[in-house]
Amino acid sequence: MHVHDEQSDFMSSSNIFALISSSPLGVCITDDEGKFVFVNKAYCSLYGYRAEELIGEEFTIVVPDQDKDELRALHKTFIASSVEDTTEALTEL
Repeated sequence: MHVHDEQSDFMSSSNIFALISSSPLGVCITDDEGKFVFVNKAYCSLYGYRAEELIGEEFTIVVPDQDKDELRALHKTFIASSVEDTTEALTEL
């Protein structure tokens, strides 16, 4: 097996998912509307929720009320720039 093949195997989605799931660092993934689609155990421990309480909820559930509007705006900007970057990268192929 070549090094490139070993790297490809390691970077497979199932390996990445296992790494993120078991990470001691809190990790969350949201959809483009800011709703949780994944949280790992460390994230749940950090905020005192169970995964089933967070999945489908807006990510701002874990932040102070006074910060929610700003964080929603930042998320919207991030998602918009990510879509633009992805589209640009795909057109360069």
